[in-house]
Amino acid sequence: VLEQVAAPLAQAVQQFIEQGFAPWQPRFAERDALEGQAVSLSDGGQGVARGINLVGALRVQLSDGTLREVHSSEISLRPVE
Repeated sequence: VLEQVAAPLAQAVQQFIEQGFAPWQPRFAERDALEGQAVSLSDGGQGVARGINLVGALRVQLSDGTLREVHSSEISLRPVE
């Protein structure tokens, strides 16, 4: 099993090192459990998750319609009131 996993994993890591997150973004978006969900951030911000950008930042649509890109923060799936 290790032989079957090690080579593809090494290739994937090398691709990430060379090209960053952008090639992975479409596959991640297909599995994005946050898409369309109300989220609250550890800094008090709230909005609706709108996917991720090409560098992996979470896009959150705020109540005023603006999109905020979150590069680092804790995200909670607790209902937003």
